[in-house]
Amino acid sequence: PTLDCWRYNVAKRNNYLKLLVVQRQVSVRSAVMDKDRIKGSAKNIAGKVKEAVGKVTGDKKTEVEGKADQVAGKAQNALGGLKDTLRGK
Repeated sequence: PTLDCWRYNVAKRNNYLKLLVVQRQVSVRSAVMDKDRIKGSAKNIAGKVKEAVGKVTGDKKTEVEGKADQVAGKAQNALGGLKDTLRGK
């Protein structure tokens, strides 16, 4: 009886460990975003900073460039979101 109990406990532990591995793989895959989303978000933030610097310094060219960077970043982020949707994330 003790050997059967031991085998049962080992099998139960192995199934639990397999479940943990599968759950971890799923959570890692779902947490990964498309590179375009990451780059687009970074470009959008950089554009906001650039726009703010342009407003503070009174430099209209820098302000407009910041707004343009934001638009480009949002477009790139949207493209990455589309890619994620097509991949089923």
